[in-house]
Amino acid sequence: MSRVFVTTTALALALAGPLACGPSAEDTDTASGTGDAMTTGGASTGGASSTGDGATTGDAATTDASAGSVSDATTTTSATVTGDASATSDATEGPATSDATEGPATTGGDTDGLECGAPQDVLVSFELTPEPGELDLECLVSEELVNDEQYSVTLSCDGDEYELLVASTPALPAPSRVDVGELIHLTYLASPDGRWLTLKQVGEPFGAGTVLAMVAASTLDPPGTTLTALLESPEVELVEGPCDPIEDLCGPLARRGLHFTYFEPGGTIYDHDHGIFGLDFVSRFEAIVERAGDLPTNACMDPPPRWYQFGFSWVYTGP
Repeated sequence: MSRVFVTTTALALALAGPLACGPSAEDTDTASGTGDAMTTGGASTGGASSTGDGATTGDAATTDASAGSVSDATTTTSATVTGDASATSDATEGPATSDATEGPATTGGDTDGLECGAPQDVLVSFELTPEPGELDLECLVSEELVNDEQYSVTLSCDGDEYELLVASTPALPAPSRVDVGELIHLTYLASPDGRWLTLKQVGEPFGAGTVLAMVAASTLDPPGTTLTALLESPEVELVEGPCDPIEDLCGPLARRGLHFTYFEPGGTIYDHDHGIFGLDFVSRFEAIVERAGDLPTNACMDPPPRWYQFGFSWVYTGP
């Protein structure tokens, strides 16, 4: 089988520091510092526009939040980023520096919370077919398909064949190092609390070990282990606020954040948003947090009152 690319989502940001969640009125922002870079922001009206309109499959959380408008996010590096700084736009690389930093997230214009941008129209879901209860195997990549709405990969694992389908808005880029004819390590866990999936490089990893991760669950930690142990790297931690609630189908939803750390200090992406973290000279992580929130009651059971639905992929952009 051969690897087919229908379209490619490109983002060439150079050593940006935090691109803070929330709207910004400028197309070019500069700052300076050191550490792990993260950018958040999506688009529905005004500023940056999302790439792709992924149709969700599986058990994606459904919300009734109105998408806010987001323009370019603020950077905190001495590199200049020209153009749209959304997670799926084409940006012009500025001069690379080694002093990237991420400071506290800042707001631009009216936002729902001190550090939270307006909720964005984001979606992410995944399906593994056939669905096992648990799987932890090295698999051969036999086919990969990428388009603006979905990413799929077919894996041959110990005599069985599985198809992984990821749908997202804005479209997550295809993870690097998942190449036809190569081995990849697939881990899949399912329980009444939810589902967890990772793809990791086999052998000595080139860059990030975990190149794709997907979670749709009422708890961050899978049964019998922790999310940190499952991912190995990057680490993911829950952030309590300070977002104001938004109206959900079943009442006010308390928005939380997920803090992603590939190298210090990491970056936070809030419920109903997307962004970038772990940005360096040649690679980055792109993430979507469709849901990381709590409802005050159990009026709706699908998804449950507390639900986490997010995913990220690692992209190598170097030579």
